Amino acid sequence: MTMRNKLFVLSITLFSFNVTTSAESIRVVTEHFPPLQISKENKPVKGVAVRLVKKIMAEVNFNAPIEVYPWARAYKVALEQPNVLIFSIARTKDREKLFHWIGSISPLKGHIWTLQEHSHVKINTIDDANQYPIAVTRKTVPTTI
Repeated sequence: MTMRNKLFVLSITLFSFNVTTSAESIRVVTEHFPPLQISKENKPVKGVAVRLVKKIMAEVNFNAPIEVYPWARAYKVALEQPNVLIFSIARTKDREKLFHWIGSISPLKGHIWTLQEHSHVKINTIDDANQYPIAVTRKTVPTTI
C-alpha cells in the first residue's frame, strides 16, 4: 500500500516570528514516528525529521524544546493554539488552508500488517481491506492503496 501524500514540516509563524511574536511564544510539537521522530523516555527526541527541523530553527536563530505527544494531541495543539510549529504531517487538500507549509521531509508510505497466523490475507485494493477490521492512529490522514 502506498500513500501519495508527502510529509511536510509546517509552521504558523516560523518565517515571521521576528516581526509578529517572540520566539519564546512559539511551540514545537510532534509525535513518536520512527525513523522521523524517535522519542524515548528521559531522552531528547531525535530522528531524521528532528535533525532537519533543528537545522532550520538554528538558521533563523530560534531555539525551542520539541514537545512529543500522541498524534491526536499534537495535531489538536497545532489546530487550536496560535504560534505552533508541527512536524511531520501529511499535506492534504483538507489541511492545505489550515497551516503555512514550509517543505517536504520524506515520501509517506502506508502499510497494512496482519498477524502471522493471518498470512492468508491478501490486500491489493481498498475494497480488499474493507472486509477486515482495521486499526489506525486517531486523527491521521485518510489513505488509499
